[in-house]
Amino acid sequence: DASGSALGEALRCCPLISKLTVVLYKTKLTDAGGESLALGLKGESLQDIEVWLNGCAVSDLTAVALGSALGGCKQLTRVNLMMSGTKCSEQDLAATCAVIPKKDVAFFLNGTRVEVGGICGQPSTKHPMTRINPAKWGITGKQLMNLVGRVKVEFTGRRANPTVYTVVEEVIKPVCSSTNASYAILVNPQGISCQTFVSHAWFESFLEFVNNLRTCYSDFEDRAFWICFLANPQTWPRKELQGLLGTTVFQSPFFLAMQQCEEFLVVRNTNVNLYTRLWCVTELILAVAELRCPIKVVGEMPFFEEMNDGLRIGLDAECYCDVDRALLRGVLAGSGVNVDEWVANAVRATRGAVLNQ
Repeated sequence: DASGSALGEALRCCPLISKLTVVLYKTKLTDAGGESLALGLKGESLQDIEVWLNGCAVSDLTAVALGSALGGCKQLTRVNLMMSGTKCSEQDLAATCAVIPKKDVAFFLNGTRVEVGGICGQPSTKHPMTRINPAKWGITGKQLMNLVGRVKVEFTGRRANPTVYTVVEEVIKPVCSSTNASYAILVNPQGISCQTFVSHAWFESFLEFVNNLRTCYSDFEDRAFWICFLANPQTWPRKELQGLLGTTVFQSPFFLAMQQCEEFLVVRNTNVNLYTRLWCVTELILAVAELRCPIKVVGEMPFFEEMNDGLRIGLDAECYCDVDRALLRGVLAGSGVNVDEWVANAVRATRGAVLNQ
């Protein structure tokens, strides 16, 4: 409450702010602190605002105050409110929506778009997948096998075993270029609820990757998987994609999907140690620190890297984007988890092992 009040007071001292993102993660706000914070969002110059409440306990009065504050922002052109795992009564949720200017407004409850009295207007035609819960950016095993068939037609001879990177560049991007959507949303326009979040490295063989999934599940064809290179749009400009990924990991489609899947699956491969990639390390540590679902390991490691001597893995893993690198290392440092120990466990685990039993 003290932090909420202080933040609200600070925002009231910044009347010229035009764009604002507020992210609250596992925060408890009672009437005093929550109302003060919400009222701090009322700014004469505010045009673009995102409010993310993830795993928060928000009082009803706070919800009403939030609506009242945003209703007083006369220059607002875009509002994006996301509540995931957040408690708030339906009546006060409606009251919040009812006073927001009817412009480009999106309200999501647990990742699902909520429309109250038509307040949300029409879905975006530029990027329609922004109106679908990220946890539903999934693809079934049967649809994945259809993609395998296409890849086998496209890649023959010496090119018959492409990496995921190559498949993205030569198949996924051309197929999705005119849709402004990901491959998963292309084949499932309304989205599908995912059961398994898949963590893997793009330098792997695409066919080996799919085979590892296929041999892992008896219900493979019907099971819905969240797979990053198929779930996230691959044709968006970098700036727009960065906006989709959010300013913190806890805003990202990755984390929102992980929270709503029933299983976290690590897919190793024989080309490269996936934990030389900082995103893969971060996904694992978030699963350990934040999820209560099983963390299963499948696939084999590269034969020549059994001991991983000299490799930069774990906390020393690589990330080509400087912004992402700083962001991810901050998450790892604050996780309270022994990063290198859990990475070693995932590397050494036998095929089919569950790490957190």
